Amino acid sequence: MNINITIKQLEIFAALVKTPHVGKVSKEINLSQSAISTALKNLEDILETKLFDRFNKKLIVNDNGRLFFKHIDPQLKHLNWCENIFRDAHLRGTLSIG
Repeated sequence: MNINITIKQLEIFAALVKTPHVGKVSKEINLSQSAISTALKNLEDILETKLFDRFNKKLIVNDNGRLFFKHIDPQLKHLNWCENIFRDAHLRGTLSIG
């Protein structure tokens, strides 16, 4: 199995769905606006589909984006939960997903 999508790309995508303003998301996650735009473009290239419609520099999540978000949002929440459990419990070891 070869996964080309990064967790950072998914986090950026989810942030843009929730706040469809590149400038605001850029400040929230401490990345430049160009890094946000590049990550989104790379994600769309990997998926071979557009996730947002672009109108006058505005991002509007489209049907593909809503469907993708529906599937990845629970996974991101689960990964965040796993990270918190290990960090908060001071557990050590290897976490295998998949």
